[in-house]
Amino acid sequence: MKLYKENQMLVKRLQNQNSIYRFSDFGEGVREHEELLNRISEYPYRVTRNKSFYKSVSRKKGVKDEIVFMRAAFISKKKFDIEIYKSGKKMTILAFDNDEAHKLCLAWVEALKVMESSLNYDKIIEKLRYENDELVLVEE
Repeated sequence: MKLYKENQMLVKRLQNQNSIYRFSDFGEGVREHEELLNRISEYPYRVTRNKSFYKSVSRKKGVKDEIVFMRAAFISKKKFDIEIYKSGKKMTILAFDNDEAHKLCLAWVEALKVMESSLNYDKIIEKLRYENDELVLVEE
């Protein structure tokens, strides 16, 4: 019984704590991971994402970014790693290729229209194009 009470108290203390992991730390961790891969790989590992790009994703204080979609996709015959974030009334689409990262921001209302009021993010990916070194959304 004593062990049970101690465990319950520990659970309450843990649940009442705020998270200390920041999104900026995520970017730093990715950079460190990619540097390690480059050092231990037989062939050079191409770094595709850097810390400065993660810092460039705009955020309002108190608004939490939530990743809602992540997968690889071909856009205009070029392969990208796609990440979609929802933050308040905004959607941010990040597309990473071997050389650089691209960003496209949409109002959540506009994104829902593109997805036809469903949460089918593939519909957004289908309408993305890569033109003149920019990620654009086209109406078909």
